[in-house]
Amino acid sequence: MKLNIGCGGERLGDFINIDVNPDCKVDLVMDLPRDSLTERFGENSVDEIFSCHALEHMAPFLPLVLDMWRVSKPGAVWNIEVPHRDYEIGNPYHLTQFTEWTFRFFEPTPRFRCGRHLIMRGTASEMHPIKLEEIEQQLIGDSIKLKLRVVK
Repeated sequence: MKLNIGCGGERLGDFINIDVNPDCKVDLVMDLPRDSLTERFGENSVDEIFSCHALEHMAPFLPLVLDMWRVSKPGAVWNIEVPHRDYEIGNPYHLTQFTEWTFRFFEPTPRFRCGRHLIMRGTASEMHPIKLEEIEQQLIGDSIKLKLRVVK
C-alpha cells in the first residue's frame, strides 16, 4: 500500500491520495494528525509514503511522524519534499518549519553533538520509537527533498 499525504490536486496512480480538502477529488479525506493513519490502515501496512509541500501545514508534527512511522512497514520508503525554513519564515499557513537537520533527529544512531546538547537524536530516540534512515537529501531552490527508509 502507498500513501500520498496532503496530495491537494496532485493525485498519484497506485497511491491512496489523502487530503483534508474533499474538493481535491481525493481517495480519502483525512485531517492529519487529528485523524489517525494507524486507526485507518493498521500498523506495518504501508510500503511507501509520498508527501510534497504538505507536512508543513500539519501540526503537531511529532505525533504526525509517529503515526506515519507506525503505519509503515519495516524498510518502507518515504519520499518527502518540504520548504526550507530560511525561505518560508513568516508564512502563516506553515505550522512546522524544516531544515536539512529536521529528519536527521530520527536517525537510528546519532551523527553529531552540538555544545552541551545531544541534539535529541541520542536522547529523543529514547523518548520515542521513530527511527528513519536518510537515503538521500537534496536542497533544491527553497525546498528540501528527502528519501527516507523506515527502521524498525
